[in-house]
Amino acid sequence: MEHLRAYLLVAVAFAFPGQSHARGAIETTGDVLSLMPAYVMVSSLLLEDEGGCVQLGIAALTTFSVTTALKYAVGKPRPTQMPWERGTSFPSGHTSSAFVGAAYVHRRYGILPSLPVYAASAFVAYSRVYAKKHYWVDVVAGAALGMFLGHLFARPYEPPFSLVVGADTKSVTASIHLRF
Repeated sequence: MEHLRAYLLVAVAFAFPGQSHARGAIETTGDVLSLMPAYVMVSSLLLEDEGGCVQLGIAALTTFSVTTALKYAVGKPRPTQMPWERGTSFPSGHTSSAFVGAAYVHRRYGILPSLPVYAASAFVAYSRVYAKKHYWVDVVAGAALGMFLGHLFARPYEPPFSLVVGADTKSVTASIHLRF
């Protein structure tokens, strides 16, 4: 199982856009946060959630593949390119990468743990427009794509055991549920 963990972590980390030639702190921070699937993968590994790691790996690699295919199929120029030049602006890969991680956390672990991940992902989207790498429509499409695929491939986490306690006016009950 250790080999699976290492393989998935490396696959997700290298499948997504890394540091670009950043012009400032906002762009650099957005670039770093766009590696959200790798950060989320580490969190799932620390929780010993191998099933979740596989789901995230599939979601992240599918997001990367669909984003890349759309970029070359659409050919939309970036804000710094001339309108007649072929580009790779639509959809935003950094944003789809960040949002697939956020959607995975949301679907797998619930809304509360996903709020900071969604906030970081929104910052990634903002940073791409701020750096003049994308138009707003590009980052909205990237966010929608990442969220859709993150929710599509993730399943809610089921802990291996749970303790259920109940009480009424006459008795108290407790039961342990084990999942095999």
